[in-house]
Amino acid sequence: MSDDSNPRPGLAPPPQRDSTPGAPTWRVATFNVENYLDASSSRGGVKSAESKAKVRKCIRALRPDVLALQEVGSVAALMEFRAALKAEGLDFPHWEHVTGSDANVHVAILSRFPFSARHPHTDDCFELDGQRFRVRRGFAEVDVQVNPGCQLRCWARNTNSWANRNPPTLRQRTRPSHRQPRRSKASEVITRKVIRH
Repeated sequence: MSDDSNPRPGLAPPPQRDSTPGAPTWRVATFNVENYLDASSSRGGVKSAESKAKVRKCIRALRPDVLALQEVGSVAALMEFRAALKAEGLDFPHWEHVTGSDANVHVAILSRFPFSARHPHTDDCFELDGQRFRVRRGFAEVDVQVNPGCQLRCWARNTNSWANRNPPTLRQRTRPSHRQPRRSKASEVITRKVIRH
């Protein structure tokens, strides 16, 4: 939800929804699946079948056309997730899985629509008080071709993933600041590229 009287700094305004009667609509959602890992993960804490079913139930209720995921495991875990959703009536034939330095937890994007371009970010860093910190789970960035006249750029990110190996005091102190590099990058992309034409 946007508030035109108080726009978020550093971000381009969102495109206006087409209110033309009969105009096509679609739904974009994001969901943190909280360690949706496969059995081979060294992290431990693999979700039970019941927990996985609850996650899928929530997503089916959303019925998104494009779905950004945080804290998903390996490609095998994502494929299991896709197959289970498809068996339950929600098919995402197009997918992107992006890894960073974290060996177990990643980000992904599922879509009913094809991708016209992929821009994975696997080794992004940011600087704070003269120190460089690495974003451990990468960013997924894709251009979704909704139809011949409409393209949508989507990101999946896990914004606090960098902080897990740093002192809690640093995490508390930098919570607002460490998000700015991603906002600036997204704003630059949105400003540079005409998303809808």
